[in-house]
Amino acid sequence: QRMVIDKDKNVTKVQGFEFVSPEVESEMACPGNLFIFALNHDGTPMLYCSYKLYSFAMYDDGVLLRSYVPCQRADGAVGLYDEVSGQFFGNAGTGVFVAGPEVPWYKPTGMMLRETFIDARDLQSAADPDVPLTDEEYQAALNTRGQEALADAPLVQNFSASVRTRDATYRYGEDFLLGDTITVTDERLGISVSAVVEGVERSVGRTGEDMVLTLGYGLPTLSDRLRKAGV
Repeated sequence: QRMVIDKDKNVTKVQGFEFVSPEVESEMACPGNLFIFALNHDGTPMLYCSYKLYSFAMYDDGVLLRSYVPCQRADGAVGLYDEVSGQFFGNAGTGVFVAGPEVPWYKPTGMMLRETFIDARDLQSAADPDVPLTDEEYQAALNTRGQEALADAPLVQNFSASVRTRDATYRYGEDFLLGDTITVTDERLGISVSAVVEGVERSVGRTGEDMVLTLGYGLPTLSDRLRKAGV
């Protein structure tokens, strides 16, 4: 059964159950190294265990130090890849690492990065002991859950602009009014959208009267989302 184990100082959480142990060290510091698959007994690994590891992250006061994910190199070596340092770590103890099913991995950066966290703990490969899911079936179920969550979080595009109407072809008050939808084109960005006239600012100077229109669709507010959901 796949489970999430979270250790934060003297508090351990396993699948939502919380266990609190007495603090032995005030700083919760340890001079020894942490073994992932064994117990470190004065530098000697003991009590080896065998299980599937999906990910392993280590923090220090909220700062991510290590983020291990299982991987297989081009030469066939199986181990853990640290997303923080960009290093590959093979098995340093007894036994061997066995690769699981291949999972496509793509990590965009910059403006292409869209990230969300999905709670899929209710999906368990052994939820029905009589008919357990295969690795392929379990991965397909996770992919379906992810696609459903992404469908509820579409990309929202926002465009706003301030337009001067001096010597304009279409005049405010004659061709359109506050609250009307008009088409605005930004040749520099190559964008042409229909936008609402949200504000009008008039000014009078030596060169005559000038007007600035504020156009755009603002990002959806909480009330917009509730109204869309029918709440």
